[in-house]
Amino acid sequence: MALDWNNVDFKSGKIKINKTQSNGDNRLVVQTTKTENSDREIYIDSKTISILHHWKQEQRIKLFAFGFNSDTPNQLVFASAKNEMHNPNKPRVWLHQICRKYVIKTIPIHGFRHTYATLAIEGGIQPKQLQEQLGPFGY
Repeated sequence: MALDWNNVDFKSGKIKINKTQSNGDNRLVVQTTKTENSDREIYIDSKTISILHHWKQEQRIKLFAFGFNSDTPNQLVFASAKNEMHNPNKPRVWLHQICRKYVIKTIPIHGFRHTYATLAIEGGIQPKQLQEQLGPFGY
């Protein structure tokens, strides 16, 4: 939830993971990752790059309508309508809404991590490379 556009490299198809969201003094804060090994770059496919590019353009329009200039290096990828970080629970809320809408079984958010790992192994990724992509268990 702390990902900003500065960490998305559209040309190389990589996302840099180098920070995390945390609760602090009754507000959300951005912190460095837990360990040095938590900092990593993950490769994303061209379809995901295209979706992110489209979202960046759509986000610019939506935030401008609310009076925000989103053309800043540290603009959050998943900002709220107030151009702030979402609550850490928000992805779970989104997932439940989608599952209800399409009448599909809900899995925990962490289940996507497991699914990705399984598909990556089936696709031939080397275990060490997968370990580096996923980072430590706590993200």
